[in-house]
Amino acid sequence: MTLPMSSPGFQMKRFYVRHDTSSMRVGTDGVLLGAWCPLAAESQGNEEAEPQGCKTDKNRVYRVLDAGTGCGIIALMVAQRLEEMMADGSAALLRGYADWQVEGIDIDADSVRQAAENFAASPWNGHLRACEGDVRDREGEYDLIVSNPPFYNNSLACPEPRRAQARQAGLTLSFDDLAAAAARLLAPHGRLALILPSGEAEEMLRCAGQKGLLVNERCDVSSKQGGTAKRVMLVFGRDVCPLQETSMVIYDADGSRSEDYARLTERFYL
Repeated sequence: MTLPMSSPGFQMKRFYVRHDTSSMRVGTDGVLLGAWCPLAAESQGNEEAEPQGCKTDKNRVYRVLDAGTGCGIIALMVAQRLEEMMADGSAALLRGYADWQVEGIDIDADSVRQAAENFAASPWNGHLRACEGDVRDREGEYDLIVSNPPFYNNSLACPEPRRAQARQAGLTLSFDDLAAAAARLLAPHGRLALILPSGEAEEMLRCAGQKGLLVNERCDVSSKQGGTAKRVMLVFGRDVCPLQETSMVIYDADGSRSEDYARLTERFYL
């Protein structure tokens, strides 16, 4: 779903994303992760799964960090989902958290400025913040870290400097760096959710394991039925739990969105 370079942005049901000055534009990878990543109310939707003694605290905020936010598409999708959950009085999220905050961080100043503009124009501007900086230097504690990381360890270098910075591991941030940052920043029951090229998954699994992060969920993504998986979405945490493995196809044979992908993204696409 890469848009023509002439397109200034992309219209979702509830928000518009400009991406003409961002180093990372709206694309299928970001939309997939923003719609798929597990949030507390979905992944801990029963009393036994929640931390013992967890009660709603008026000062307790569910904090999300979008590492490498680019134009802010993933942060905006997570914000929409959280707002919809908080509006539902039956959401498990309400039993532990009184509010929520999503922060987008990026090392590219132009991307941060555009993300900030997109956040300010959204219905959730009071819950979103864009910051220029490096996740390796970040402080605080987060319940969810989500990232469409710019990692193509085995790819050829991109000739355009800003694009290279955004997409080439080793030029900015390694898998080991990201795993170390997540292990330091995640709350005790927090999660790290990523989308990666399938060929990079094993290296990320190795680095995460060395930092004490266990893979909880894995979804292999193919463009078409019968095709080789080109992407993998992974969720890591410290909790020991059975690995949930699924797969997804993006397009049917006629080029239309598959039933699974359409269902996953129906609250976002027009």
